[in-house]
Amino acid sequence: MSVQVCTQRRRAELVGAGQPRPGVSPAVAIAPNGRAVAVWVGGLGTAQTLQASVRPPGGQWSSAVTLATDYGQPVIGIDRSGNAIAAWVAGNLAIDTASLPAGGTWTKVKTLAAKGQALNLAVNSTGAAIVTWGTRFATLADSGTVLGAFATPVIVGPPPPYPIGHTHVALNDAGQAALAWTTLNANMAATRSAGGIWSTPTQLSAKPDGPVDVAIDGAGDAIAVFEQFQAAGSNYVATVYASKRPAGGTWGPPAPLSARGTTPPAPGPSAIAPGPSSSRGKTALPTP
Repeated sequence: MSVQVCTQRRRAELVGAGQPRPGVSPAVAIAPNGRAVAVWVGGLGTAQTLQASVRPPGGQWSSAVTLATDYGQPVIGIDRSGNAIAAWVAGNLAIDTASLPAGGTWTKVKTLAAKGQALNLAVNSTGAAIVTWGTRFATLADSGTVLGAFATPVIVGPPPPYPIGHTHVALNDAGQAALAWTTLNANMAATRSAGGIWSTPTQLSAKPDGPVDVAIDGAGDAIAVFEQFQAAGSNYVATVYASKRPAGGTWGPPAPLSARGTTPPAPGPSAIAPGPSSSRGKTALPTP
């Protein structure tokens, strides 16, 4: 497999100059001016590495560069100035990041945590960033900037399932954030104030089934979408629900979105309103 990208006005292009090379697990982010950054896992077998390429506005993709040899499925975000940050779960299960200043080169790899899984990332247009992940014992969040200035991670709530879990985070330009995830027996959500304080997590529903997703608008209103099992005679089916939290308020009761008895794909909300630039991703890797 090779990594390719298709833009609205162009044919599919090979990411990175030269002949096609193996690549999987791609992620891409684009700034308002059209500057794009893509990351992926490249190489064969035990020689796989985490690679990246940049496309300037109206230009061509650069030759691929190697960010790390201790690779994992990456996520990426970019701010309005074109500064980018990539995060991934490394082969040793560390939570790693690297940043790319607009017009500069990739920084050295920074490790946020020694062990983790269920990785996600959000970046807003001003350059603030949040990385979230889970361990066997907790769901955590680390706040910083797209250029890599991160604080000490904080525990937000109980852990996602092992070995495959999901966290999803969204961030607006005011610095308010919403985080949603599943535990073994509940769909959960928490919010962060513009001052950086996370709320006590709220259980959105019991009987979770699959990943959740979350979005937040410029005023701080948040929506989470999630699946839960529902009894259907002698069987159980998955139904998609949504829960809304007005800014400064509490999460409302789940409202069904899908017809009961259907088996929808993993949920993913569109942005509530135009505004913040964020990138979200997920991994499904073993936890410590």
